[in-house]
Amino acid sequence: MTDTTGPSNSFDASVQRFADATGVLEELRDKVAALSDFQEQQSHATDALNGSRAALHTAVEALSPVGELGMELLVSLKAVVAAAETAFDQGTVKGIRDDVAALSEEVESLRDSICAERDEARRELAEMRAKVQALPERIRSKHGLNKET
Repeated sequence: MTDTTGPSNSFDASVQRFADATGVLEELRDKVAALSDFQEQQSHATDALNGSRAALHTAVEALSPVGELGMELLVSLKAVVAAAETAFDQGTVKGIRDDVAALSEEVESLRDSICAERDEARRELAEMRAKVQALPERIRSKHGLNKET
C-alpha cells in the first residue's frame, strides 16, 4: 500500500492549485480587458453625445433670428399698410402700387431666407437624431435621450 499523504502528492496538489490559480487570473485579466474596452467605447459614445448636443445648441441659436425676422416682417408690413393708407388718403394709387411691390419683394426675400434656414435646421436635426439613435441604449437612457422630440 502507498502513502497518499506524502511529499509527492502534496507537491502535485500544490502544482494543481497553482495551475488553477493561473487559469483564474487569466480569466480575470480577460474580463478586465473587456471592461476596459467597454469603458473606452462608452467614452467615445459620450464624446459623440456631447458633440451632438453642441450641434443642437448651435442649430437652436441659428434659428433664433428667424423669429426676429418674422417680427421685423410684421413691423414692415404694418408700416407699409400705414403708408398705403396715407397714400390712399392722398389719392396716389401709384404710391400704393409701389409700396405693395416693394413689400412683396421684401416678403419673398425674407420667406426664402427663412425657408433656407428652416431646411438647414431640419437637416441638422435629422443628423443629430441619427447620431443619438446610434448610441447604445444604456447611454441614451443615462442622458434621457430615449424620448422622441
